[in-house]
Amino acid sequence: MQKLSSSYRFANRGVRSAVCSTLLAFGSLLAAPHAVACPQIYTTYYNINFLSQMITPGNGSTYSAPYGGKATIPLKGSARLVTNFDHLMSPECVISGLRAEAKFLVDGSTSSATGEWRDGVVNGSVQLRPGRYSIGIRGAVNPGGFGYQYVYSDTVTVNVTEETPPPVRPRNPGGPVGPVTGWVDGIFNGGNTFSGWACDKNVARSIDVHFYLDGPAGSGIGPLIVTANVAREEAVAATCSTVGVAHGWSVDLTPYRTQYPGRRIFVHGISASGGPNLEIGQSGSFAIPGL
Repeated sequence: MQKLSSSYRFANRGVRSAVCSTLLAFGSLLAAPHAVACPQIYTTYYNINFLSQMITPGNGSTYSAPYGGKATIPLKGSARLVTNFDHLMSPECVISGLRAEAKFLVDGSTSSATGEWRDGVVNGSVQLRPGRYSIGIRGAVNPGGFGYQYVYSDTVTVNVTEETPPPVRPRNPGGPVGPVTGWVDGIFNGGNTFSGWACDKNVARSIDVHFYLDGPAGSGIGPLIVTANVAREEAVAATCSTVGVAHGWSVDLTPYRTQYPGRRIFVHGISASGGPNLEIGQSGSFAIPGL
């Protein structure tokens, strides 16, 4: 459905006709390679309304994003000005300095979508990660001027799914697996983030990591369990003898800084191949900072 704005009423004395050679692209006046005939105005006053409607994508459309990436969504809509003579005006027409704009909105924001308004059609695109989004058009006559208001089209819902991750494989197929290895990088983000990496060598999967306070497993308090599924640099993959497997881990220390300040953290990698669960490098070297 199209949505119609309330009327904008402007004085315009002595204007019979006009030939415009400007292009409105999201509110900015740019030189255009052609001229279009604007409607003749025979009255002292006229009203201008704004009509807009989404064309592409259709409501409920689904797009596929590459694993770990974004899907490119083509955007298209109609957007026209209408006078009180029911004469459809090309958006390139600017009467007595009047400006108009049409922008795509993605979840209420214009920041991520690109596009161009020309000959009554808005074309653009947006890159989106997996999720559910609402997309529409926001129009305005004389944006930023006296009495202007935004007008919104009906929105369409778009779903973005993620493609199946590529199969992972050991860097050294058939080679010996294990042992567990890893490293504690330290505490960052003003004392709120504790991070590092851990893996079971030559095992093509992310492993669990257990955290204890005041001592290692068997004597310390715990465990807190996370999975080492954060992507890391190639050097970590090489050490773990894997390709395309995430081995990084990260713990938010914020909830623990008031209750356990000064308590040392011990970190164990949990074998995925039936081997021993081992402490990783720099285990016990860092303490929870107080607030």
